[in-house]
Amino acid sequence: VGAHPLAIRLVDPDGGDVIPRVDGQIAFSAPDEALSPVAQVVVELNLVTFPRFGVYSVELAIDGRSIASLPIEVLPAA
Repeated sequence: VGAHPLAIRLVDPDGGDVIPRVDGQIAFSAPDEALSPVAQVVVELNLVTFPRFGVYSVELAIDGRSIASLPIEVLPAA
């Protein structure tokens, strides 16, 4: 519960950053019905250029520890 450092990266298929890492703070709360503290994260990828096809990922870290990796597959137009 409370505020914690948050880092978000958009990573290319080779593990490099597509855009600069985004650093900030995230606040957790503990609603009565929740089993653990919760927070909501929304990531908008406006005007991002993906230089080639492949599997990219959005990487989330809290307190310097990786907590999630969300894949994004970039494919040629059908």
